[in-house]
Amino acid sequence: VENLADDDSKFEMVNGIRIHYKERGPICPQSPTLVLLHGFNGNTFQWRYIMDDLSSIQVGQEGCRVIAIDRPPFGLTERPTTWPQHLPNPYSNSGAAAQTIGLLNVLGINDCIAVGHSAGANVAVQMAINYPARVRELILISPGISVKQGRFGRDLGQQLRIL
Repeated sequence: VENLADDDSKFEMVNGIRIHYKERGPICPQSPTLVLLHGFNGNTFQWRYIMDDLSSIQVGQEGCRVIAIDRPPFGLTERPTTWPQHLPNPYSNSGAAAQTIGLLNVLGINDCIAVGHSAGANVAVQMAINYPARVRELILISPGISVKQGRFGRDLGQQLRIL
């Protein structure tokens, strides 16, 4: 995989899976962190034209830290066929949310603004539901989600009005 990686590619082991991501902006505790979650069949490449612009948004004295993640099984992130029983399926919304929070843990990030595009919006919403203290704000771009009862274990339409 390294021979396919760009110069700005980074990798971290999270819950036994090697996650590929790219990062822009300051590493400063006071700066908000935007986590970009791509849709089905996407990867970090889809965010290439906006990462620098997003990182230059002034918040106080600093810009924003921006992290784009290749969700399993897309991009350069590992594609496991098995995983430990105590961990959720990394291809499920809950599993992808846990992987994303795990990466934030590895990087020492307390909370984030979760930005989900298309099917990545499912993961962003699941992060907000499962880890509400870790998701400061939620941004959904052309969300490919269902608000029907049961999809997220509750009435998501009502839940989004509360967020």
